[in-house]
Amino acid sequence: MKHCHIVSAEQFKREHLEEIFGAADAARYAVERNGGTETLARKLVSVIFYQPSTRTAETFKAAALRHGARVSYNPDAKIFSSAAKGESLEHTIRVLGGEYMADLIVLRHPNDDAAERAAGIDMAPIINAGSGTKQHPTQALVDMYTIKNELGRLENLHVVMAGDPMYGRTIRSLACLLALYPGNRITFVSPPDVCIGDDIKLYLRKLGTPFEETDDMDSVLGQADVWYHTRVQEEWYKATGQMELYERIRLRYVMTPEHVAKMKPEARLMHPMPINGEIATALDDHPQVIYFKQATRYAVPIRMGLLTLMLTPGYTPPWGWRKP
Repeated sequence: MKHCHIVSAEQFKREHLEEIFGAADAARYAVERNGGTETLARKLVSVIFYQPSTRTAETFKAAALRHGARVSYNPDAKIFSSAAKGESLEHTIRVLGGEYMADLIVLRHPNDDAAERAAGIDMAPIINAGSGTKQHPTQALVDMYTIKNELGRLENLHVVMAGDPMYGRTIRSLACLLALYPGNRITFVSPPDVCIGDDIKLYLRKLGTPFEETDDMDSVLGQADVWYHTRVQEEWYKATGQMELYERIRLRYVMTPEHVAKMKPEARLMHPMPINGEIATALDDHPQVIYFKQATRYAVPIRMGLLTLMLTPGYTPPWGWRKP
């Protein structure tokens, strides 16, 4: 393998996150002082999404542009690419990463193994911007950077993750990164039939991170340092023929001002977005609600930092994914 790839949150160690956060801090400083850098001038970043996205796609584009790179963007590759003609993902990646083409590829895809398959081709560095229901590693990095800046620490935290752990790739990836820091514990809030996967439970046990599961949102409101709320994702229930289950649980947990009032004053409410009714709009400007800062102030610098580290000539980050 000749390139650095980001495929899974499980590829990172604690020291890796510190390097990425340092690069993000430098990016924030550069944007605030000069609007960005020319670090990646004449680099070409290809952003190819087989699933809809606003925040992930736009913040990757902003990150590349803030570094002086050029961006090629295909927001609906499932329809407007040769995938509609039956072309394999592997052939698409071979072309996008071929001679005179992209220096780095940001990929979102509905298949769980898409990022790993793309990275295995090793034509250009791959960043997994969401693969199936399993992984969204850069969102987890954004979430950790958000917590670090808003709460001042990444350890000794009680993080509650509510909504849809079964199909929530952001929940799965964030849980993996939280497990790298001592003293953290996690509570998953969901109906019993959409609980977190056994693979994540096994990973948490392996790293010694305590966790619990409950279907009672009110029982843990006052305990959380971070409340990570997520939507129940209609697209996955539709794809698996579970729309009856979706309708039954989609608004099971709705966060209201009354709920936030029961939280610790220093606790913060996060959400990877988009929000679809599971958080009352009256909370958008609440001082404990930070999902807009999460989506912009912290997302762009993290992705700027990743692009810098992955495209620095002569440097191969030690946290790059390698083919098993």
